[in-house]
Amino acid sequence: MQTMIIVRLKGGLGNQLFQYAVGRRIAIDKGVPLKLDISGFDVHRTPENVTPRRYELHHFNISAEIASGEEVALVTGSNLHGYQGYLWHFFQRLLPYYKRSIVPERGAAFDPNLLRVSRNVYLDGYWASEKYFGDIAPVIRQDFTFKYLLEGANAELADRIAECNSVSLHIRRGDFVSNPVIHAFHGVLSLDYYLAAAKRIKELVTSPHFFVFSDDIAWGKDNLVIGAPVTFVEGNQGERDDEDLRLMSLCKHHIIANSTFSWWGAWLSKHEEKIVIAPRRWANHPSLDTQDLFPANWHQL
Repeated sequence: MQTMIIVRLKGGLGNQLFQYAVGRRIAIDKGVPLKLDISGFDVHRTPENVTPRRYELHHFNISAEIASGEEVALVTGSNLHGYQGYLWHFFQRLLPYYKRSIVPERGAAFDPNLLRVSRNVYLDGYWASEKYFGDIAPVIRQDFTFKYLLEGANAELADRIAECNSVSLHIRRGDFVSNPVIHAFHGVLSLDYYLAAAKRIKELVTSPHFFVFSDDIAWGKDNLVIGAPVTFVEGNQGERDDEDLRLMSLCKHHIIANSTFSWWGAWLSKHEEKIVIAPRRWANHPSLDTQDLFPANWHQL
């Protein structure tokens, strides 16, 4: 059997970018192909209280193939049955977790042992830390270039973003508000956070122009009064949120939400003197350790 790194993709676009990035780093280290298990995006298999998602990495110039069901089964041992399957899983449990064929995430903090996995492994986690792939950042940035040119209103917005001291401001609401289980875990950033972040930007940036991205633009229009030019970006929600990510990444400075989507919008920005403001409280759940989530030069409020 060909050796390979298989990454289970799950969650929205921001999560998928993290999962790909860690898989890419390990695949390069081990000198083996990277493959992506996208079977979890089958809406018929989506658990209750989990927002249905779709595979979105096809928008980018990534270096990976989609794993077949047979390849996933071979690496995870799900093709083994009866006593043979029992023995396989029994001996897997005796190994240190990073030497197993299936490697789950053990927590949100950076785990250097993950980089010691074998050359034939199935990764199942979120892996939300730049520390997993920072040393190959140019490779990741190249992989996450977009396949298609901007067109129409988005191309016009890109020109406006380039011509001013543009600041992306991302408001994440959606299922953080509507789904009680998700709301209890993640929480929703307050208006005070956005006003304080905008105030800080105005202290540090000359004549900033804020470009607001959100899955609830109406809330932003009703609540954001920040004493500076504001453009509310509309028209890319739904199946074209990758275009919002691209426009975010073109901005010079960033105010992100407690969202991996805007995390990547800020990280992918090429502006050398960018200022990034992030929420100090990323989630309500006390088990989520976010100490390794933010690059050292980002500001937390």
